[in-house]
Amino acid sequence: MSGLNERYLRNHATLSLEDQAHLGECRVMIIGCGGLGGYVAENLTRLGVGKLDLVDPDEFAIHNLNRQRFSNTQTLHQNKAQCAAFALEVINPEAKLTPLEVGLEEIEETRFKEVDLLVDALDNSASRRYLQKIAVAYQKPLVHGAIGGLGMQYGLNVPLEKLYAEDSFGAEKREGNLSFVASGCAAMMSYLAMISLLGRAQAHEGILYRFDWCDMEITPLSF
Repeated sequence: MSGLNERYLRNHATLSLEDQAHLGECRVMIIGCGGLGGYVAENLTRLGVGKLDLVDPDEFAIHNLNRQRFSNTQTLHQNKAQCAAFALEVINPEAKLTPLEVGLEEIEETRFKEVDLLVDALDNSASRRYLQKIAVAYQKPLVHGAIGGLGMQYGLNVPLEKLYAEDSFGAEKREGNLSFVASGCAAMMSYLAMISLLGRAQAHEGILYRFDWCDMEITPLSF
């Protein structure tokens, strides 16, 4: 199959050669490399996104072991972004991975000009609102995701200033978080990221999807 990297052979039934080549040229910044961001980072790496900026100032702690993709007994007390980059390089050495061990507010704004898409895998309202301002200022698509208990929500270019009007930590702090909820939400976020990068996300723009694992129902909210 001329022109197809064998690594992506099983992508080909869904993605064209042109799609795959385009993803290979894309740069995505993932802010937060824990429960949501870690799984999104792995999904996009396996998908063939060529460049990932991985942002997280925090280290893995014992309470992360129940759900965060790159947390294990050997990565405890190590930086999440660095651990993610190390693990992803083993998965796909062709990917260009840039770990940034800083908070969102410490990132040089010139970096935002270089990315094609931003991923919100944060855990507090103030940082989410700040990220949306960045996305608007630089006209970058923004994929949002959040979990809490058995509920999760995700969306593309949704108004985070309306969803997170007050400063607080997310529902995951109040209601807990389970492994399959984190990976399930990250899967939906990864899909939105892919179709946005490929220019096929118009039908999902500005819609927040809420999913409850108890009743298996998706509720879309338009803004």
